[in-house]
Amino acid sequence: MIYQHLPNNKHIHEEAVSKKLKQLRTASEGRFVCAYRENDLAFLFLTKAQVIFHRLSKLLSSYHGNSQHKYKSLHIRNLPVHSDAPKVGA
Repeated sequence: MIYQHLPNNKHIHEEAVSKKLKQLRTASEGRFVCAYRENDLAFLFLTKAQVIFHRLSKLLSSYHGNSQHKYKSLHIRNLPVHSDAPKVGA
């Protein structure tokens, strides 16, 4: 797990996490990676085994569903899977 502070601009947090995941995927030769973000903190996860990756993904998805944070997202395969942050202009 890698703990990462994100830029102060909350409107680019999802993009920043996606960039970090791309860097991690490149550096780790395509291992299984995902990330969870709340506010300005991101937690990036790297595993070798697909079984562990699927368990981790389920746990993070469950945590995401139960979290009361307003700005959060779960990133699996470099795409934000869930996001509760209001969209700009919405």
